[in-house]
Amino acid sequence: MLVMNGGSVILDSTHCLPFDITSKKINNIKKQYFYFSKVYRRTYLPVKESHFMQRGESIALPALFNNPFIKDVTKLYTKTANFQIPVPKNVTSKFCYICVFNRRSMSWDPVGWGKIENGKASFNDVGVNGVYLSVVEESNKLAIVNSPFILDKEGKTKFLISNPSETETVRLFRKVNSNVFKDVQKSRMVDGVFQGSNSIDFKNPVNFYTIKKNPGDYFNTVQIEKKGNNGVRYVRYYSAKDSYGNVAEIEFYQSDSASPLRGKIIGTEGSYLDDPKCTKEAVFDGNLLSYFDSKFADHSWAGLDLGVKKEISKIRFIARNDMNCIQIGNIYELFYWNNGWKTLGKKTAKSTFLDYNNVPKKSLLWLRNLTEGNEERIFTYENKKQVWW
Repeated sequence: MLVMNGGSVILDSTHCLPFDITSKKINNIKKQYFYFSKVYRRTYLPVKESHFMQRGESIALPALFNNPFIKDVTKLYTKTANFQIPVPKNVTSKFCYICVFNRRSMSWDPVGWGKIENGKASFNDVGVNGVYLSVVEESNKLAIVNSPFILDKEGKTKFLISNPSETETVRLFRKVNSNVFKDVQKSRMVDGVFQGSNSIDFKNPVNFYTIKKNPGDYFNTVQIEKKGNNGVRYVRYYSAKDSYGNVAEIEFYQSDSASPLRGKIIGTEGSYLDDPKCTKEAVFDGNLLSYFDSKFADHSWAGLDLGVKKEISKIRFIARNDMNCIQIGNIYELFYWNNGWKTLGKKTAKSTFLDYNNVPKKSLLWLRNLTEGNEERIFTYENKKQVWW
């Protein structure tokens, strides 16, 4: 078994099988989260097929390839394709590189190499479902060859050539994609119940609201009917089965109050793996990135002792999430690629989405949050949706 960046794989006689170590089944992840562009294995002996060993008269190599002790094993870990792309006639280099975008350094990093022959660069065993940019080495620097391109799941290339004369309006909801693990975490609130009682053991509770669908990434607001709601001293969120009490933040309100009610925090003690940051106290700490993660899978709860009876008129809650959706009040900037990143302007979010007009069609896009956070991912806009790469 190999452990890779928090994920796990088992090697059989042909390839690697990914699996979630918390699950009972191998290769059970229905939606792939990790797509690999290239996977290299460190070796003890020089690899004859490595770029370093085949560089010939080439002097300068990108850092990744300036090493004979790496072996390309990409096809063991993901679906790959072999393909060719055109290279301008004025290019004199014998080698071409494909790069992936590194949002941390805001640069394109070479991950694969190919030989140039007859005006075309040939690449082998490249991970599909990715966006790449081709470059060549000129005067010890990397020069862009052409526009970024998609290598689709069938191994076909599609160049992303922006056209400023053809524009559209885009509506953006996130700066990085969600994934199967995060979606599961949010869905854990389904069938959870908000309750009130005048007994700390919640005998004969008043059920204020039952969550019936995935609450998403945002604060959900629930108005509580006055009928049967004559005031309670104790309030709580009572979680569903297999949910580990997961919730990020809860606020209870009286009708005459603009601020959430305060009280003594009560509920299920402890947390998963005894993490002090994930106890019931996290539900009322005002931090949307902290969350309750109980040591018990079923029916954990977190609530407040209000001291005296209070009439609950409203509840606000947000599920465990990554805060990569559009945050009201934060400042964002959208870029598109046209031989470099060009800005489409800064906006302060006034809602849970951003609308940008006059965005060149068929562009590669990149949305940055200038206020907080650093998780970002490039995307295209297709059929009125963000498609992540």
